[in-house]
Order: sequence, then structure tokens, then C-alpha cells
Amino acid sequence: MNSNNYNTKSFLLTIAIPTYNRANILHIALGILLPQINNYSSEIELIISDNASNDNTQKVIKDLLSQYPTINSIIYTQKNNSGYFGNFKKCRELSKGVFFWLLSDNDHIGNNLIEMVMECLVRKIGTSVIYLRNIDSAKFLVKHYNLNTFFNNENSYLITLISSAIFRNDKSLDHDIYSNYSDNLFLGFLLLINSLNGNDRILQISGRCFKSYPATNSYNYFTAFTKDINQCLNYMTDRGYLTKRNKNLFINGILKNIIYPYLINLNLNSNGLTTYDETKKKIKNSLDAYYSTNKYYLSCITKLFHSSSFTLKLKQVNFIIKKKIHKYYLQISN
Repeated sequence: MNSNNYNTKSFLLTIAIPTYNRANILHIALGILLPQINNYSSEIELIISDNASNDNTQKVIKDLLSQYPTINSIIYTQKNNSGYFGNFKKCRELSKGVFFWLLSDNDHIGNNLIEMVMECLVRKIGTSVIYLRNIDSAKFLVKHYNLNTFFNNENSYLITLISSAIFRNDKSLDHDIYSNYSDNLFLGFLLLINSLNGNDRILQISGRCFKSYPATNSYNYFTAFTKDINQCLNYMTDRGYLTKRNKNLFINGILKNIIYPYLINLNLNSNGLTTYDETKKKIKNSLDAYYSTNKYYLSCITKLFHSSSFTLKLKQVNFIIKKKIHKYYLQISN
């Protein structure tokens, strides 16, 4: 483990980046991030956990950090690849910030975002979570929500993208999460849930917060958005953070904006593969197991398993148009 200008003090914010064999992508992300956190070297710590990369990741990190010697940083190199969970866990273990922010190595933060985040963290002590909502606005907008109000819409599912959430760094229940949900893709979201209490507020920063550089994903898409996400929602419900109505809205957001377009593209790109019918059957069984009582699933998504290619193309065009309208609405709404 290498450290730069580091001591045992606590910080207001930990920014943690797990990475593996994506030196070129990481180079771009750090090139954007480091100049912004350099202005807050006494309040922010940076942790980069390298999962035993065999490219030039270490050189990229050292070369860039050498330009910012006042930044408090820990560079941890795994002896062996510990997988996503192991690398994530190491970032969490090393963190000393009052708040924790996990960024992917392909996340490019927006201009002046760190300044906005730090201003909110300093002034809004009663907040447990800051949610970064991407809209096409050059000016950052700040708004408070209680838990019930925040989750009372179909877009609340977007907070499961862990890069979009900065949350209180309470590790008291981490062991329970690691023991029971170690294979859950939304591990970070579960830790976020544990940082809450029923009276907390979520502070939302809207604007050009960040964008993610295209990168390959190795996770099972339908396991993530069936078993994993429902484990998270049940965990929230059991703690009284999510009403039955809001849970249904959350699920509708996933079905409409993730599952629906994915199935359309999957159908259109099957190209007559002989394994496609079997794949489709497995997908339907997986979705049925979790969403068979959901009205939107029954009325819209189940039909996709029987639609012709021509019908699917029409649905795809219609969906794209609706998404453009929806994106415009998000930009002009509060």
C-alpha cells in the first residue's frame, strides 16, 4: 500500500475508485477528478484499489498523483485479483471519511461538481445521502427530500447507480451485509440503505454531474434486476424506509426503463440463433418469479415474448420517442 501526504486524521469525504486493467480509461477519469479535489486536500481522501492489474495502471496512477502532491491518497494493490466484491470491500475498509463516495474508473465527473458537493456537505449536516441527478443543465440545482417523497416516483431506481450516491460512512452493519449479500451486484446500494434512518433527508444535486465512459460489463443482467434488486427493496421495506406504493413505483421504473428496452433489443438482435428460444424462456421464467403480479409487467413486457420482429421495431421507435420526451420533461421539472 502506498500513501501520499497521508495521516491518520478523518476526512469529510472519501472518494474511492476500485479498478482493474483499464489504465487508459482510468487516466481520463483521474485527469478530470484530481484537479478538482486538489482544492480540498485537507477535507478529501482519495483511495484507489487496484485489483492486481497487469497493464500500466500503477504507472498511470503514480504519474498523475505526482502532479498533485498535497492530495491525501492511498493506493492499494491487491496481491491477487479478489473480484468486484473484494476490491469494493478494500475501498470501504480503508476509508476514513465522514461520507463515502464510490466512483467507477470509467466515471467522468462534471465541471465544478466537487465544489458543489463539498459546499453541500459542509452546510447540510443533517443529510445522510447526496444523490447526483444527471440533467442537461449548466447550473447545479439543490433540493431536499424526505425518504418517502424521494422514492415516490418511478425514477428513484436511478439511485442504485452507486456512483450517483454519496452517503454517510457508517460501517457498523457492513459485516452483516458482506455475510448475507456478498454476491449482490447492488452491494453499494445496500450499504447506502444502512446509512439511513427514518428521519433522514436526501439532498439532490441536479445538473451535469457525471457521465460514464463506455466499458464492458461482466454481470448477469437479469439476475441483477430480478434477484439482486428485489433483495435490496425487501431490505428497505423491512426497515420501514420504503412503502408498498413506493416499492411498486421503483419496480415500474426498472421494468419500463431497463427491462423493456433491453428485451426489445435482445429480440431484434437474435438473428435467428437456435439458442434464442431457450434463452428467452429462461429470461421469462426469471422475470415471472419476481414480477408476475406487477400490472405493467403483465400488460406490456409479457407481450414482448410473443411479438413479431416488425412489431418490435415499431415498439423500439415508439420507445425512443417516449424517452426523448421523458428526458426533456426531466430537464424542465424540479
